[in-house]
Amino acid sequence: MCPHSKNPLSSAQAGYDQPTGLPSRAMFFDRLQQSLLKAHRDGKVAAVFFVRVDRFKVINDTFGKNVGNSMLAEISNRFKQVLRQSDTLGRPGRDEFMVLLPEISKSEDASIVANKLIDALRTPFTVAGTLLFININIGISIFPDDTTDPEELLRCAYTAKIGSIEDGKNKFRYYSPAISQKAFKLLKMESELRLALEKNEFILHYQPVICAKKLSLSSMEALIRWKHPTQGLVNPSSFLGVAEQSEIISQIGSWVMEEVFSQKRAWINSGVASSRVAINLSARQFSSASLVDDISRMLETHRVDPQLFEFEVTESSLIHSMGDVELKFRKIREMGAKMALDDFGTGYSSLSYLRNLPFDRVKIDRSFVSNITLDQRDVAIASAIIELAHALGMKVTGEGVETKEQMEILCSINCDEIQGYLFSPPVDSDCMKTFLSSPQHPAWSKAVYL
Repeated sequence: MCPHSKNPLSSAQAGYDQPTGLPSRAMFFDRLQQSLLKAHRDGKVAAVFFVRVDRFKVINDTFGKNVGNSMLAEISNRFKQVLRQSDTLGRPGRDEFMVLLPEISKSEDASIVANKLIDALRTPFTVAGTLLFININIGISIFPDDTTDPEELLRCAYTAKIGSIEDGKNKFRYYSPAISQKAFKLLKMESELRLALEKNEFILHYQPVICAKKLSLSSMEALIRWKHPTQGLVNPSSFLGVAEQSEIISQIGSWVMEEVFSQKRAWINSGVASSRVAINLSARQFSSASLVDDISRMLETHRVDPQLFEFEVTESSLIHSMGDVELKFRKIREMGAKMALDDFGTGYSSLSYLRNLPFDRVKIDRSFVSNITLDQRDVAIASAIIELAHALGMKVTGEGVETKEQMEILCSINCDEIQGYLFSPPVDSDCMKTFLSSPQHPAWSKAVYL
């Protein structure tokens, strides 16, 4: 039996969903109950799907609720075209749909229907002249294999949906007890992250970025850490993946921006030299319709010069962004802030982004730097990236530099800036203040010349 995790029927309401005309949560559950009674009586197999539309809130925020409702209606129409008349499609609310297959020959048949639902959305949607690709995740539970209780069957499908999100976009998963345990851990961490925001458990560390020619402080990158009450200082790799699967990543991103601007004002007030700070933007945060206004408001609140900040985006965040990316870039740069393309070379459309978007800086992904002393092909790739970026008027930063040899190779191919543990790990704000007070820190010269 599926353990109790999260009750998907907690806010039941009668009738039909207004945007789609589909059965609401309560009506779907009633049909599920009746279908399972019949399946039990006839000795048949049934299946329930929980379907999540990826990043639907971003669509609503970017294009408005009316557009969002129209898209929900279109999604439901496409789903209905691949379902049987005997199947039930419902919408419990928000970004979710539910599907009931009241009779299938065997549990494996559910995967055929899941693939049909995914394929139904392959053709992009056109919104305000923009093509939008909609991705989904599907959780599947089987009657009677997983449970014979209708409410628990929905819970199992919901839990499997959470597990499918880990596999990537347009994936489905069948329920299993192992998924349930993993989903519980994910939900638990998400709750802990929300509490961490409320209790102010997050802190920022800053990693120096060094000018390759002068071996002096050029800028820094703000990196979040979680001061966990029992686990100590937790690196972002342990929790940002969970945060990015939910809306909480936007709240964390806003906290980071606010904290960076506040810290910059504190450094200025204390009289230390100014230096550019890089802030990472998640895909959800960059897609937010309020991003530009949020930046402008925070800059005004903390009375800091926008030229002291650089916003880093990855290729994946651009791929999944909604709305006018170029317009957003232009507005941010018109404020005076700079834009950087992070992890360059790991995506699919690097060259088109460099051509079409006004980046100020490109950061060579650490995967190319790590083997640069061992593989001549990585040297060639890094050299080509630097030459191309310079031709387009952009600066280049090499990430993940840990050895003197890596540094020497990057300098020999004209890399502008170096970032990595060779010079310094991420440090707290007090230590960073020391670096700001002494931009040509003796330790940096020692790292290269000794």
